[in-house]
Amino acid sequence: MVPGWVVAAVLVVVAVALLLVLRAARRAAAPGGLPAHRRRIFGFGWLVASVVLAVLSVAGAAAGDLLFGASYQILQPVGPGGCRVVTREESFLFSGTGDAYVVAGSGIARRVGTWDVDDGGRPIAAGAYELTWGADDGVLVVSGTPGSPVIRGGLQTIDCG
Repeated sequence: MVPGWVVAAVLVVVAVALLLVLRAARRAAAPGGLPAHRRRIFGFGWLVASVVLAVLSVAGAAAGDLLFGASYQILQPVGPGGCRVVTREESFLFSGTGDAYVVAGSGIARRVGTWDVDDGGRPIAAGAYELTWGADDGVLVVSGTPGSPVIRGGLQTIDCG
């Protein structure tokens, strides 16, 4: 599986390459500088390049979820102060991964843990987990299933702070 940060890094490299090409084209223009209508075209090119890169970023993220069949679950029970745990699981062939995110009062999710599963299992979707809360934080134990054990990261501390 290709991590999202790899896709983002590739898009940044493409953006920098586009900027360098546009800069080189500007320098290759007439020694007296660019006429006003050419400067407008280059300005418009920056806008088009930015929009294209933004669209590619969103399409890349969506394609990752579609290709690897990502599934999202909001876990019960709710933690202190309305703190929620949301999980994302995906699998491909003989492996699977999961991420736990905490969503506190702001509504913005923050990743607090990850796990790997053998044989493409999805333990959260199978109900093979336990979420317990203390006064300030919680613990998520992802145990896996008999045919798809969790091979790394089955114990997650959930900090809502």
